Amino acid sequence: MTQQIATMIPQLRIEGAPNVVLDTVKKAEDSSDVIVRLYEAYGGRANARLVSSLPIKSIYRCNILEDELEMIIPAGLGTNGFDQTFGMNLTELDGDLMGQKAWKATNGAGLQPAMDWILSHPEVSDEPDADEPPAAQTLGSATTATTAPASSAEEEGEIQNGEQTAQSLGGEGLTISLAAAAERHAIRTQHQNFSESTEAIAPLTPEEKKAKLAELKARLAEKRALKAQEDAEESKKQEKMRRRTGQEISAVKEQMEAKEMKKAFDAKRKEKEEDRLARAKIKAQIEADKQERLAKKEEAKRVAQAEVAAAASSSTVKPTNVPGVAKEYKEARLQIRVPGAAPITHTFSADATLTDVREFLQTQGCTGVFTLSTTFPRKTFGQEDFTKSLKELNLVPSSALMLAYA
Repeated sequence: MTQQIATMIPQLRIEGAPNVVLDTVKKAEDSSDVIVRLYEAYGGRANARLVSSLPIKSIYRCNILEDELEMIIPAGLGTNGFDQTFGMNLTELDGDLMGQKAWKATNGAGLQPAMDWILSHPEVSDEPDADEPPAAQTLGSATTATTAPASSAEEEGEIQNGEQTAQSLGGEGLTISLAAAAERHAIRTQHQNFSESTEAIAPLTPEEKKAKLAELKARLAEKRALKAQEDAEESKKQEKMRRRTGQEISAVKEQMEAKEMKKAFDAKRKEKEEDRLARAKIKAQIEADKQERLAKKEEAKRVAQAEVAAAASSSTVKPTNVPGVAKEYKEARLQIRVPGAAPITHTFSADATLTDVREFLQTQGCTGVFTLSTTFPRKTFGQEDFTKSLKELNLVPSSALMLAYA
């Protein structure tokens, strides 16, 4: 049975396992029942609470070697080593759960390692874990198995008074009972410096327990105060970093907004400049068209004046072949310039009146009220000239007239 239990123990490294193993051994009547109960507890068909609630049978002292129990109960402390070390389940500390967690975390290495673990893990909560078994299955509750079976110790050759009872770990200040426990400690921690010792591991006195608890409280308070100070400093640092990051983000946002505003302003200014250039181009085109029209008009006027001047000069030329004798002209050739139409040229009798000329022009489509005039010399004919002949008006033998609508 002991070999089977020893084989199963590494698989039973879960919370409450030591108490369940001891209680199961004490409640069983034979070895087969022990194995069955252990498998029911840790084989998936039952749990620790179910095993501990089984009816108590007659106490059976099985021959479990002490080094096998050492795999369950910490060395040198017996089955109730937790209570012997901390006393009263650490009720004087910040609750017994912290001490129990430290004891489990250090695998029952002793008070000092447990204290060091508590001091190095101030963030661990004092509240029970979600999968924490009932108090009846915790390490500190195995008070019913405080003494190893006497017959087992005698059969396995327990070392008596005055003989070697422990292994001293050099340089560590730690004393471990039994060679097997020391060997397991060496395998677990890789420590090599062991020496034999006959010094018995004495339990702590109440005064030593109180002193240890006071020391633990002080160191724990100091550790927590230091942790609180570090947290406060870290919080300040994080706040400064957050503010600096916020300022940097604000600065970047302002720069981006400024760039966007500048971009929009440049686009608006470019649009205005393009509009101004377009308007200037249109104005320049209008002015060019105007100048072109004026130039054409001036050219037409100059041509007309040249023609009138040529006609006038030809009408004033007198024959010089017979001096003192005026030549008689019977006809008058007139060129009349009509606005918006081609010039009208017609030959009239020298005795024809200006009224005859007006009537002829009306037959040519010049309706409405209009006046006739010469360009050189400048003269506009009035009502008194309508009855005069073309000879009297000096319009023979040829002349140019300008028609203008009133």
